[in-house]
This record gives sequence, C-alpha cells and structure tokens, in this order.
Amino acid sequence: MTRPAQDFTDADLVAYLDGQAPEELHKEIDAALADDPSLAERLAGLSLPMDAVRGGWDALLDSAPPAPDLSPVATAPRPRRRLWAGGAFATGIAAGLAVAVFTGLGTAPPPPAPGWKAVVASYQSLYGPNTLTSAPAEAERTAQLAQASAALGLDITDLPQAQGLDFRRAQVLDFRGKTLVQIAYQSDAGAPVALCIIAAAGPAPKEMQAETLEGLAATSWNAGGFAYLLIGGEDPEALAPGTAAFEDWSRGA
Repeated sequence: MTRPAQDFTDADLVAYLDGQAPEELHKEIDAALADDPSLAERLAGLSLPMDAVRGGWDALLDSAPPAPDLSPVATAPRPRRRLWAGGAFATGIAAGLAVAVFTGLGTAPPPPAPGWKAVVASYQSLYGPNTLTSAPAEAERTAQLAQASAALGLDITDLPQAQGLDFRRAQVLDFRGKTLVQIAYQSDAGAPVALCIIAAAGPAPKEMQAETLEGLAATSWNAGGFAYLLIGGEDPEALAPGTAAFEDWSRGA
C-alpha cells in the first residue's frame, strides 16, 4: 500500500534527496511521488542549491578586504565575549548569504519531474475532434488489445464496451521505463477520451479520485496492482458511465 505523502518526515525526505534513504523508504517515496504532486513540492523546498551557495561565498571572498596581521603580540587575552561575538557575526554572514542565494544571488532548484497523470494529460490535451475519426476493423481492434495486454502484463482484451464511448485504438507507450497503455475512444459528443493503465507501486486498491488535468475531466483509481486514468472532455458527468464500467471491470466485478 502506498504511504500517504504526509506520513514522510522532513528527515525522510532529506535522506532521500541525499541518497542516504534505506531502499524501502526510497521506494515508498518514489511511489508517493507518482500520485501526489504536493510531495514533489516539499522535496523542492528541501533542496539546497549548494553550487549557488559556494559561488556566493566565492564572490564574498573576492571582494573582502585583506586579512589583518594576526601575528602574536604581547597583549592581554581578549575576553571570550568578543570571540563569541565574532562567531555570531560569521553565522550572520552565512545566514545572510543563504537568503541571498534563494532570493536572487543563486539559481532556484529545478522543478520536480511531473507524474504520469500530468504527462498523460498534456498528451491528451493535444487531441481534437478530428484526431480519432475512424474505428479499426474488429480484427485490428483485437490485435491491438492483445499486443497491449502482452506489453502491460494485464489481459485487457475483454474490456467492456462503455456507454457513449467508441473504441478507436490501443497503443503501447513508455513512461520512464514503465509500460503505459492508452486505449483511445471517441465520445458520442465527439470528444477524444483515453483510458490509460500503468503498473502501480502497490497492489492495494485506492479510492477513486475525480480531478481536472490540463482543463480535461479525469477520474483515477488503483486496482489489482495497476493504476487507471480515464480522461477527456470537459464534463465530468460525461465520463461517469465509462468510469463505472472500467472500474467494475478492473476490480473484477
């Protein structure tokens, strides 16, 4: 079962960023990143651009005045109070430099890579009413679904015929080394709709989630070790019959 993003502490995430997280924790964070963009935002907030910090220190050293002569002299020892003050001053410089790095002196950390649903939504947003205009012959449909089933490791040849959705094609895609299958449909209203399936990080079912991605209506859920996303059009209600049919099928109903 995928751990909720809020269960990870900052210490867990810092260990993950530093490559010091145990293998099991690393896998759990990878799995949570695929489903929860807020976790990626937390990781970005914990990333420190060290090259920029070092560059900031170098810039300060280049412009610093020459160091004073620190040869021993026959004077009374300075009070410890002044040594503490010097340390506090140095700490203040470090803190100020860190602020400068994050407010313009350095470069911001790169944004986290988008999850699979975001990538699918970007791809689907390119589809228009004329993208999927013709349906293949039954033999071609069967062959496409068989090929997709073999690549995915899940038999989808018996996908139900969802109300209001006409099959157009099934294709095998790749998301960061993982097989992602897209089954494309045309709705009765002419909107391109896609059912996308990818292996999930955990086998435990997940409650259905309705959302809007790239301006498109979408519903997603996990079942049987796979993650599902039905996306297309702007009306969530139009997806309801297809969502019900595909979810029941995925859960073996």
